[in-house]
Amino acid sequence: MFENNPRILAIHDLSAFGNTSLMAVIPIMYHYGISVCALPSVILSTSTMYEGARKIETTGQLEGFARHWKDLGMSFSAIYTGFLDSPEQVDSISRIVQEFPTKLVLVDPVLADDGKLYSCYDQDMVPAMRRLVAQADLITPNYTEACLLTGLEYQSDPGKIELEVLCKALVALGAKELIITSLPSQDGSVSRVAYYHGKNGVMSTYTCQYIPCFFPGTGDIFSSILLAEVITGVKVENAIQKAIDFVREAILLTLNQEHKAEEGVLLEKLLCGRIRNL
Repeated sequence: MFENNPRILAIHDLSAFGNTSLMAVIPIMYHYGISVCALPSVILSTSTMYEGARKIETTGQLEGFARHWKDLGMSFSAIYTGFLDSPEQVDSISRIVQEFPTKLVLVDPVLADDGKLYSCYDQDMVPAMRRLVAQADLITPNYTEACLLTGLEYQSDPGKIELEVLCKALVALGAKELIITSLPSQDGSVSRVAYYHGKNGVMSTYTCQYIPCFFPGTGDIFSSILLAEVITGVKVENAIQKAIDFVREAILLTLNQEHKAEEGVLLEKLLCGRIRNL
């Protein structure tokens, strides 16, 4: 059980403009009544969907921030990591995770998508992220990231047996539970998500209608809703469906408005509508 007044440590990039990373994590957590201590891995002028984004790197400051919190006697119900800037930064975050024991460490191992590593990374980032995954209770890689972390071949339509092999390989890295998003399928009308519990070895899959569009930050929103639901007492299996439904609703709402895709989904309108309905 989590505390009545939970607080999370959210370690993500801060894009000053756009509903991604901390700009998505913080309002979602507040919506659920969860306090946030934010640790920006980098500070960006906009989301990376915009050309020429300005960047401030923070690696040298992270452990100093953590020492200050330690001196203040701060503690956290959960730690939640997203985009990290370099292997050196990943190792700093690993040390911070060790300094603050929590009931849940959620690692979103941001590395890649669509079968390839993000252009801001080189291959050294993969073993670094494996070291962080080893400290996680729950991880939320997309399919490409799951393949990179395990060294298994990317497939265009992985079946049940292939997914079980992939899940077991991720558990062997140290993760206790995992959710794999963006599973490719030859049936282009659906999108799939897989959940695997390492202790009982049971895998579940979820399907939803595929919406042919792209908005940055939907992965951050998915993991944030998932974590918030779990912290407030929802089982992981049910929290996954709630996260899927929320992201789908956010995308559909945004598509019905005049809105630049680079800004991400209209998170503020969706959350505002939900607050009014309380």
